[in-house]
Parts: sequence; C-alpha cells; structure tokens
Amino acid sequence: MSVASEVQSPVDKENGSLPHSEEKLCDLPSSATPEERIQYKLEKAVGFKQKGNDHFKQQQLKKAIRNYHSGLMYMKAVDQDMNPNKHFGQSRAAPKLPQETKDAVMMLTADLHNNLADTAVRKLMLQVDQELRKENKKFSDMFKNSLLVKQS
Repeated sequence: MSVASEVQSPVDKENGSLPHSEEKLCDLPSSATPEERIQYKLEKAVGFKQKGNDHFKQQQLKKAIRNYHSGLMYMKAVDQDMNPNKHFGQSRAAPKLPQETKDAVMMLTADLHNNLADTAVRKLMLQVDQELRKENKKFSDMFKNSLLVKQS
C-alpha cells in the first residue's frame, strides 16, 4: 500500500495531532472493556496515519515521520492489549476479537511501518541530494577558477 493511500475511519483528522500536556490522553472511562480500548487505540493510530499522509503529501517529512511513529506507539499498545500475557507475564485472558479487527491491526501496523520507512528514506535522499549539490557547486567553482588561472 502506498504512503498516500487513504484509510476510512471515524476519526476526525484534527484528533490525529499529538496531545497537548493539558489535554486528556484517553477519552475512555476506566471501566472500558479491552475491546473498547483496542478500538479506541486503533482509531487514534488511523488518525495519526492520515495526518502523516497529509504531511507527506505536503512534503513535511519530519512531521509525517512524527505522526507515523505516534501511530506505531498506539499499535504497540494495541498489541499489548491483544496479548497481555506476552508482554507483562500477566495471567489475563486475551480479548475475543473478530478476525476483521485482527486483520485491521496487522494491516495498519504494516502500513505505518512502510510509510515511516518510505518517508525516512525520502528525507535522507533529500539530505544527500542537498549535500551533493553543495559539493558539485564547490567542484564547479574550483574548475572554473582553474580555467581562469590557466587563461591568465
């Protein structure tokens, strides 16, 4: 799936931004079921992916990377909720989730990883290109100066 692909989600794109310190990190009540917590975190991760895609389209690669990374952090939390015994040695039963939700978790995690990698490589390529242009200009200037010296 490409970086600019669109994902349908009930998450408002404005909710995909990084939380401010005075903002609540979670709108769920403490009595929320594991399934509700997973769904909430999935929606937040989709919001970060969408926001990252928007930044990518605008060539704001650093912001895109930040949003994809934030989405992956939510996906890590989803994985912890889905597999509680795997992470903390807790003897808690894993929540019963429909296969569709499990597939969505796998797809979203893969998309976020791919988008993050693609964006990081593009950012690096732009930096290398800028450095090569600087070096090329220096070489070109040196060559022109050597020609001027030979003509004198």
